[in-house]
Amino acid sequence: MAKVYKVSKEPKIGKQKQYKFAQRVKAFHFPVFSNWKLLVIFTNNMAKTLRKYPQTRCIEKESGDYALTVNVPKEDLTFVVLPHDCCLRTVAHEAFHAMEHILGAHDISLSGEIGAYHMGYLVREISKWRSTL
Repeated sequence: MAKVYKVSKEPKIGKQKQYKFAQRVKAFHFPVFSNWKLLVIFTNNMAKTLRKYPQTRCIEKESGDYALTVNVPKEDLTFVVLPHDCCLRTVAHEAFHAMEHILGAHDISLSGEIGAYHMGYLVREISKWRSTL
């Protein structure tokens, strides 16, 4: 069974950008952590996105879910599913859950320098990629 972290809907702040595409996916790999694969998905339809992947089909989207992280046991795979209109704090929140699981699977504390470095790297890379969407 996959471990799921969920975030409730956050308030809308200011004018929202409209996105032409329903879903954008990017894979991040962590070679130092057994080449762990992290799929970051920006979507307009979380329920449809969850049904797309065999590893996430069993996850039910609840009405209050805004963003979520799904860790797939024994596959070295994590999904981070975010709405297009989320703010940076939601990106950081879900990146925290992803790194918590990846580092925990390798018996490394998230609170040390290794955890801080990888958290910063992941949030920066997701933010850079998102700015191109």
